[in-house]
Amino acid sequence: MGGNALKAYGARRVTAAEAKKVAVEVCQVVDAIFLERGFDRKSHMIQAYRQKADYGDLDIVVLEEAVHAIGIMEFLALVEQRLGKTMPNVHDHPNASHVSAGYPLGDGTCLQIDFMFANAAEYDFACQYYAWNDLGNLMTVLAKKMDKLKFGHSGLTSVFKEGGHLLGTVYLTQDFEKAVRFLGYDYDRYAQGFDTLEEIYEFAANNPRFNSDIYLLENRNHEARMRDKKRSTYGGFLKWMAEQPLPKYEWPENGQWVEKALQAFPEAVTQMTHMSEVERKRKTVKSIYNGSLVSKVTGLQHTALGPFMEAFKKHCGEAGFDDFILATDKDDLAKKMLDFQKAYVPKPAIKPEAELTL
Repeated sequence: MGGNALKAYGARRVTAAEAKKVAVEVCQVVDAIFLERGFDRKSHMIQAYRQKADYGDLDIVVLEEAVHAIGIMEFLALVEQRLGKTMPNVHDHPNASHVSAGYPLGDGTCLQIDFMFANAAEYDFACQYYAWNDLGNLMTVLAKKMDKLKFGHSGLTSVFKEGGHLLGTVYLTQDFEKAVRFLGYDYDRYAQGFDTLEEIYEFAANNPRFNSDIYLLENRNHEARMRDKKRSTYGGFLKWMAEQPLPKYEWPENGQWVEKALQAFPEAVTQMTHMSEVERKRKTVKSIYNGSLVSKVTGLQHTALGPFMEAFKKHCGEAGFDDFILATDKDDLAKKMLDFQKAYVPKPAIKPEAELTL
């Protein structure tokens, strides 16, 4: 994640031996805390190339369900307590997928530790995706050229649209080996690991669909360009490519990669079918229960209409409301709304603070 989050607290680089010693100590503490609460998935230190001399931070994957069951700040407090050390922390946003803490080194400095959250379904994939110094990100760039497939910490995925409407994300596979092979990489070589950054770069370029142009910053979108130009591994890869006689695959305008992915991972079709059924159900419910109909039945309009519709939905049970609408006769639905309206008391609108008087 980069070792700058705790720069104000004296975060600094340490030798590989020091980093690994801290990682073992911290992971043992985290695993004990989780196990006491019924979670047996062990934490995982992200693997870097084996000749890496020093570390600016430690990336440790932890089970998201366990962290949230405890509470993020409570989890950090327990780690501090078990280690017997005070650890400054940075949690940028309540929904952030990681939290940084500083392991004190005894000289007024600290080693930044990034606890990276991954849920049970994506855990194994995430541990491999994050490994080997941002190699996963280099593979992501190629995947995006394949009709914008997404290769990320949660798996190999694709967005599913129907009639121009985004229905959701389809998980093609959360089997890391299958995903890597589908993208055209040599998984057997990947499984051997990497001693140097150059070996990582060689692996990234050893793909029948490799073309260095897709990695050039000027060919990335703004968000990716701003992110990747700060990444040392990505910058190193750009410099390495410029010095190599590399082949350039000619990408077809329509490689039908999504269709090929669905053939390779047919279980994903089931997800798409389910999404389509949910969307059809949503549209049907909307055609029955909408502002126009409710207004016609109740006489409510404008700002009074929305709160009534939400209140009626809660009254009938939000979880099964769609099924209730589909199973209820039109006339019976109108009667139920009128009956509810008799007892309905709208909440008073809250005036802007400037209008409040004492």
